[in-house]
Amino acid sequence: MFVHSSVITTVPATKTLGRPYIIGFKTDGSVSVWSFSSDEFPPLAAIPNTPASPAYTNDKHVRLLADTTGNGFYDLVAFTDTNVRVATRNSNENRFNTFVDMLGDFTYDTGWRVDKHIRYMADVRKTGRADIIGFGDAGVFLSKNDPTPGGTRFTTPSIVLDDFCYAKGWRLDKHLRFLADFYGQGFPDIIGFGETSVVIAKNNGDGTFEDPHNVPGLNQFTFSSGWRVDKHVRTLANVTSKERVDIVGFGDKGVYVAINKGHGTVEPAKLVLEDFGYKEWRVEKHLRIVVDVNGDGLGDIVGFGQDGVYVSKNRGNGTFEESKLVSRDFGYKQGWRVKEHPRFMADVTGNGCADIIGFKDKAAYVAFNDGEGNFGHAQFLTDKFSREGWHPSTSVRYVARLD
Repeated sequence: MFVHSSVITTVPATKTLGRPYIIGFKTDGSVSVWSFSSDEFPPLAAIPNTPASPAYTNDKHVRLLADTTGNGFYDLVAFTDTNVRVATRNSNENRFNTFVDMLGDFTYDTGWRVDKHIRYMADVRKTGRADIIGFGDAGVFLSKNDPTPGGTRFTTPSIVLDDFCYAKGWRLDKHLRFLADFYGQGFPDIIGFGETSVVIAKNNGDGTFEDPHNVPGLNQFTFSSGWRVDKHVRTLANVTSKERVDIVGFGDKGVYVAINKGHGTVEPAKLVLEDFGYKEWRVEKHLRIVVDVNGDGLGDIVGFGQDGVYVSKNRGNGTFEESKLVSRDFGYKQGWRVKEHPRFMADVTGNGCADIIGFKDKAAYVAFNDGEGNFGHAQFLTDKFSREGWHPSTSVRYVARLD
């Protein structure tokens, strides 16, 4: 299962934000939105299916959330057979407008495939508006988001890098590619876990990137050093700094961290925790996430394991405390499956700490965080968005703040 998501970022825990919503894209083209706090914020109106709405399948079409207008609100973005379609958020009326076709590229009919190419929405130029960036056959393509009087307009895509692409040997089943702020400039760079090295292309901030280069002194996390997409999770997260991301990998023996020293360099990767590794954890059975569970702005480790949810808190220096079983829900023994039951971490209560939201066969459930990374029992949330009616091969569900 390949995940297509927006740029990796960390929201400062000190910022007071609105409660998240559940956003669901169905196979018939309709979108449903559910509010966690409907008493305070009325639910956003769903976008119904219309004759112009295409049918979706997850093996062909990508659907994302991104702020395309710069008004501070997430919009809905769908990559269909023929067009990139956007439904903008009408903040005054607390609803979404209908979908509008905005670009006839990055689509199935123009040769883009879910099993070959990655497509992201990210504010590459620090304009406040998300651009489209795609890792295609011939290179990295960028479509700039340049608004016109009639609304948002995406420019014809152009190749900004002749690398990180299918023609240069990059494969989804072997090599990971992320957008994240590696240099601490406030906009995303490109980081790829390649065949023999970790490769980075620094963002110039104007829609161009420097030529990619190997991260010096780092020979871990790559295919040639034994790391596999179907065995080892790798991610970028604010582990030691709130300004720039570090590299975190879940390898055979446990958790490895390469601390970002700035200027595109890292310390050698170290085994910092003999847990969450391949010895007992499996990609096809157990989720592992790096997310802030205690409000300090740095990523902790949350694992949905065999017996339930485990948490390992960040010490702030690139190491983690021993893992602790914090909930006997949401685990493999409780019937949760990676391919069928999405699980998310999001701050539901507004205390700056991530709670757990999971979608099972007949209902969605939430487990509240006490602010210290301890979670209560799973509680019924809603019977909407459950597996019945939301098949994982055709529908997409998110839990996210829309503002």
